[in-house]
Amino acid sequence: MKILFIAKPLSKKGNGVVSALKNEILYLQKYTQVALYNIGVELESDIAQTVFSDTDYPTISSLPQPFDKPDIVVFEEVYKLEYYKLYNECLKNKLPYVIIPHGCLVEVEQRKKKWKHIIANMLIFNRYIKKATAVQYLNEQEKNASHIKCRQTIIIPNSIEFKQRRFERNCTTFQFIYIGRYDIITKGLDLMIEAFAEMKDWCRQNNVTLELYGPTEEDSDFKAINELITNLKCQDIIKANGPVYGEEKEKKLQEASIFIQTSRNEGQPMSIIEALSYGLPCVVTYETSFGTYCEDNHCGIGVHFSKSELSKAVKEIFANKEYFSACQKNAIECMKRDFEIQKVAEQTLKKYKSL
Repeated sequence: MKILFIAKPLSKKGNGVVSALKNEILYLQKYTQVALYNIGVELESDIAQTVFSDTDYPTISSLPQPFDKPDIVVFEEVYKLEYYKLYNECLKNKLPYVIIPHGCLVEVEQRKKKWKHIIANMLIFNRYIKKATAVQYLNEQEKNASHIKCRQTIIIPNSIEFKQRRFERNCTTFQFIYIGRYDIITKGLDLMIEAFAEMKDWCRQNNVTLELYGPTEEDSDFKAINELITNLKCQDIIKANGPVYGEEKEKKLQEASIFIQTSRNEGQPMSIIEALSYGLPCVVTYETSFGTYCEDNHCGIGVHFSKSELSKAVKEIFANKEYFSACQKNAIECMKRDFEIQKVAEQTLKKYKSL
């Protein structure tokens, strides 16, 4: 089977789509022929064994054999103008194609820049979605929240390669950690910072801290976060840092006590899956798609998008040492069961063959 992935990522690092794509391809290429058709940004050479650039090959049919006639084409994300020509080529040459929207079709995302989405959908993207062989959702929650009609749907989660812990938890503080984009609105960083600011006296008394790490598309976002922390007079308990990658990211995660993410909307964050793989209990909003999952699997606490609920959860997981300890073990076990890369790759290959 020949699978051609097509992607136009925003950046080569600190990007959930890139991380998910890399993990997707990593094991699939062990079992079948896989290539990445990369549009735009230059990616790390280890993302796939076979990578083609649109600057060298302007169309799918211009790719070297056998990827000029793949068995299936997989588009990562939706709203890329470059996809217009490529999906029409798929239709013309009767190439089945799958779209992985990564959360962009859910209703809350469609309401952002509402008229821009309406016009873009009418002119270009409704046909692209409706003509797809299938739309691939990350979970039932994303599927149910997406209301753009398509021929059929499949559900395949993001995946991660399990790695043994190499660093010990730092027990001198009880550290909550967030690693992700500094997107204040989508990631709900305003709620997170304001909730910790309201608990600052409790945090000081119990040596609880919040560490933020991540890239930003706009310098103004990082500046706004630091201004919020300063204005709320909690610089001693909340620190906003730059992005971390590779071994440094692993170290920061493994030294922390709890992973926290308070998104207003997400598809299926790779950051939470990675945190679970290192045995970090998670305090997350239900809107991350992991709130109910963490509660059902006893690997953290889910909260509604509420400062009072978030504050209560933070204090609860700090105080309940027995539950905190159980969450560490459960996090690894449920990650191995539901998101381990080889299992997901086998599931992906089976579903792609059926398409």
